[in-house]
Amino acid sequence: MRPASSSVGASSDASPSGASPSIRFMGADAGGSHSTVVIGTHDTVLGRADGPGAAMRPGGAAVSAAVLAETA
Repeated sequence: MRPASSSVGASSDASPSGASPSIRFMGADAGGSHSTVVIGTHDTVLGRADGPGAAMRPGGAAVSAAVLAETA
């Protein structure tokens, strides 16, 4: 696993024990040659996946989203 250079978006969920919620960040880099999706906390990368290119093109939002979803 490699550290993420940036994170976009955040979600919060209750821990299994019902204690305070923990925050997770998910970031995606949708490039032309490859894409990367990373999930982690403020100081730890929990997972990283690399996949094919998913650059946004006119009228291609659904295709880009599908590639990122498959990569994640």
